[in-house]
Formats: sequence, C-alpha cells, structure tokens
Amino acid sequence: MIKSITPISANIQAAPSPYISQGLKLSLGLGLGLALLFNSYAQAQESSAINYDYWQVSGAIAKSSIEPYGRKYNTKTKVIDVEFSALVAEDTYFIANVEKSYTNDSEIENGVRLNAKNNALTISGGIGFIIPVDERFHFVAEVGALTRKQDVSASVGALTQSEQDKRSTDFLWSLGFRAKLTEQMMLETKYSQAGNVKRLHIGGPIALTENVGLEIGYTLSKDTTPRVRNKSSAVSLGFRWRY
Repeated sequence: MIKSITPISANIQAAPSPYISQGLKLSLGLGLGLALLFNSYAQAQESSAINYDYWQVSGAIAKSSIEPYGRKYNTKTKVIDVEFSALVAEDTYFIANVEKSYTNDSEIENGVRLNAKNNALTISGGIGFIIPVDERFHFVAEVGALTRKQDVSASVGALTQSEQDKRSTDFLWSLGFRAKLTEQMMLETKYSQAGNVKRLHIGGPIALTENVGLEIGYTLSKDTTPRVRNKSSAVSLGFRWRY
C-alpha cells in the first residue's frame, strides 16, 4: 500500500482540510462498529484466519492540490510501491515498504506557470501488533521508522527553488483494522503518521486464486511541513501474493 505522497513544491500555503484530522476517529469508529458485526457473524460462519504473510506490488496515480503564492495548482505523481509482511509470532508481524515516486508536471493558473519535478524514494519498516476480535476481524497497531530521499525542483513564474539529495528520517506509527468480509475479500484501513505527513488508507485484496489477490486502494495524505504544505489523494491497483 502507498505509504506517502511526497510534496513537490516549496513556499506552499494549502487550504485547511479536515479529512486527515478526522481520519483516526473515522477509522476507529468504523472499526468498532464492524467488530461488533463480525463478532456475531463469525459465530455462525466457518471462517479462515486473516493472512499476514505476503508480498505486494502496486502502482498509483496521485493528485496533489497546492497553493503557492495564492494560486491553486493540481499536479500528478506516479508511484510504484512494494510491500513485504511476515508473521513472526502469534500476534506480531514484521512489515516493510519501498516506494518510488516521480513528478514531472507543468500547470498554468491565471497566466502564471508552475513547473514541478520530484524524484523520491521512501523506505519504511516496523513491527505490527494484532488485537484479534475473532478470526475474521483484527485491530492492528504498527510502530517503526520511515526514511525519505528526494530531489526537488519547483518554480512559479520567475521564482525557482531546487533541493538535491534531500533526506529525512521519522518515527512512524499507525492504527487500523483488517476485516475478512468474505472468503474472497478483505477490507483494510490504516491511519498513519510520520513526521508532518498524515495519511488515511482504505483498501484491501480481492482473491483471484488461493494465493493471489487483486489489491485496490484509496489514500488521502496531508503534509503540514512549513513551506511545503499540500494535500493529496491517490488510487492504487496491484497484486498481493501469499506465501
């Protein structure tokens, strides 16, 4: 799943957005409601355990809304993401993610052109903890670290800023749940934060065979870093392999 959507411009003032600040409450509230539903449902259904041993490869197109110098621009970013997960104990798993994103976009607003380029590599890893309600519904919490390297070049009109080999490392945490809707479909939600980047992801795999699933996801992201403020959304599509 997509871990972050990297900002591509500097000196940005984004309009406030409530969806990330409410994301944790939404995720937990939805999780509690579904937990009660699945607790009663699972008593009458034969169920299989939620799987934590998999590889996943996905691609996404992210759309970012930025407002440098009072002008609003929309840019697009291409993302390739690889995720690995492995159960290491009964209620503990290891998870790692590598994401490559690239932006090369040009937009005109009120006669002023924005040129934005960003080549970013994001690597994260951590430990996840499972809080099972039953075999079909688990709350999960993850802690770890996220490191990002990016080369950024942005200009608005005659104003230009460039940063090469920009690096950062942040503590990463997340809360969410995983629910087995049917034997072929699973729902996953995760609210996460690393530094000033907040993110809400909703998605999950649909089984094509016993060990291969089609992964579909939607991600909202917001970066509140001073001078680098933006909000983004991304639709992702990929495959998950159980092992």
